[in-house]
Amino acid sequence: MAKRSYPSKNVERAHWWMAKAVDALAEADALIPSGKTRLGAYNRLYYATHHVAVALLRLVGNNADSHVKIRNQFGYEWVKRRGFPKAYGVLLHSLYTDRERADYGEYVSTFEEALERKRRSVGSFVQRAKREIPAASTADMLKILVEENPGVRDFSFDVYCPKSYYHHTRLSVWVPKGRITDAWLRRLLASAIRTLESLRVKEAKDYVLGFNSRVNQYAEQHLLMLDFDNVSTVPYAKLSGEPGFFFRTESGFHFVGARLYSYHEWQRRMRAFAKVASRQHCDLSLKRRYGTLRLTESRRKPFRPVYIGRSAPR
Repeated sequence: MAKRSYPSKNVERAHWWMAKAVDALAEADALIPSGKTRLGAYNRLYYATHHVAVALLRLVGNNADSHVKIRNQFGYEWVKRRGFPKAYGVLLHSLYTDRERADYGEYVSTFEEALERKRRSVGSFVQRAKREIPAASTADMLKILVEENPGVRDFSFDVYCPKSYYHHTRLSVWVPKGRITDAWLRRLLASAIRTLESLRVKEAKDYVLGFNSRVNQYAEQHLLMLDFDNVSTVPYAKLSGEPGFFFRTESGFHFVGARLYSYHEWQRRMRAFAKVASRQHCDLSLKRRYGTLRLTESRRKPFRPVYIGRSAPR
């Protein structure tokens, strides 16, 4: 069944909350087997379900803002109105009670087997919610870039193996700004992989599509592209005054700036941001004379970077 259509802003907000849910679930995974901090696992399991519920509510434009309202509105908007499995509404309520007892009560069971069962249910909830949320559009992001930078005529993309930072076999493609759609990007990657296979490149199916910092074939201009290897917080403060777009990765965040810079100004900014972003990414981008950030997933990098929204200059 085709996914419903939602405003792009709602889709971005939903992805942002789902990223928080995945983080909370990963924290529960670390706490459950420890044997000493299982009470904390109830907190993280509850917040994983809470964040999923918020993601689905934001998807439909519902801005419920308290725990009670979120639980009730999730039941109304998704279970009652959209036929979402009732079991997940029950799970949200039961984990709220478990979390209250664990955080404030005198006793709550912390048997590992019981927590594992709840963890599997929360994991199922996360996966079921992901089926409802459309992919955020990379093509829409590129359209915004063009609107804010009318001088952009061409974009470039690389197809490369994400095994390491050094990729000796790469395919680069330039394309006029008006040609790009999400379907076009998917076809580009599929065609590139077929080409690599015909050339007998090893592990061609592990290759991914990346977006390059350099735009305009005949005028070397760049977008700022940074890699942050930290999932604890979106690095808004580190990018004060830099408008752009955030992508969530498995281990951190990618940032694609919305301003065009000359090559020398891009160099200067990359060197400056190497102090707060991934130095390896910045150093290699400078050596190659352009940066690349991954857009798709593969067996080597199974977590597809998720576009979660824009930053704004302060």
